[in-house]
Amino acid sequence: MGLVAAKIGVSLLHASAESVAPAGVVLRPLAEPTPELELAIAWNPEATNPVLPAFMAIVRDVTCQL
Repeated sequence: MGLVAAKIGVSLLHASAESVAPAGVVLRPLAEPTPELELAIAWNPEATNPVLPAFMAIVRDVTCQL
């Protein structure tokens, strides 16, 4: 949303993001039918960051709930 606020970006966000939108950012509903979006993540398999396994677990958990 920072890039949107700086007038150099656009974003697709959930409606709940409106409560934390910075000044100058306006959320508009999409016209029906709402498109389905695919979520993907990528990482370096040689990464040694200890946070990576926990992040991956959260992503799996959240995507399984969708």
